[in-house]
Amino acid sequence: MSFPPGTFYVYMEHNGNQYLVAFPSRSAADELWRTIQTTNYMEGQTHRHTPQYWSVALLPREIHSGSASGSSSCFVQRIPSGGGLESGRLLIAFPHHSPDNVNGKCFFIRSAIRPNIYWYLNRTSDRIELSSTQQTRFLIKRRVPLPFDYPPEEDILIGTDDIHIYAFPDDDKTRHDEHKKIVVKYRHTKKNLAVSVPSAANEEEATFQFGMFEGGFGGHYSADQAHGRAGFAYVPSRPDDGERWEFTS
Repeated sequence: MSFPPGTFYVYMEHNGNQYLVAFPSRSAADELWRTIQTTNYMEGQTHRHTPQYWSVALLPREIHSGSASGSSSCFVQRIPSGGGLESGRLLIAFPHHSPDNVNGKCFFIRSAIRPNIYWYLNRTSDRIELSSTQQTRFLIKRRVPLPFDYPPEEDILIGTDDIHIYAFPDDDKTRHDEHKKIVVKYRHTKKNLAVSVPSAANEEEATFQFGMFEGGFGGHYSADQAHGRAGFAYVPSRPDDGERWEFTS
């Protein structure tokens, strides 16, 4: 998941003023973005230019919602006039180069602690394996659409979202034909991630929470990693016994 640990900074424009907002994590920032969309989304006034640059109709402290989990845990500092985006002189903030977690987009998935190890769809075994030489692009899609209008590029996934993970056959690497996609599901008997043709029957086994990329998926690594084969992905018995996974474009 594109949630690097540590403080995450966002520049916000509001009523002609500019602010630097510090969050305890990127996931907290994205949760607040959802709250802004849900409670006070104003077309033309609220826009997510990049993961770290937003135009907002309300600042975090002005949002009075029980669901605003990010508004009480962030620090807001106004940028003095003449030191903002238009001048090129900004308060220093560490940039994050990971892609935005946009709903319905395709990503490669790699281990945060072993960045050379990627999820790979093995069609022989029909399971998600780990490899240092092969990688599969996966489509991450929210199970239920959001109940309000928004630009597609501003539909950001957060940890509590129920999602489906889809893969595409090797012969569909570029087109990503919706009719060819296969869904990733949890195989209880072997505790690993397998794939199957999407259907209502396997929908429950194919539903995960987006936050599982923070530790809900594990990597079972093989001792012999010859030819790039590194093991397979699985769901551990305890929710936080896995590892963190990153998205790359």
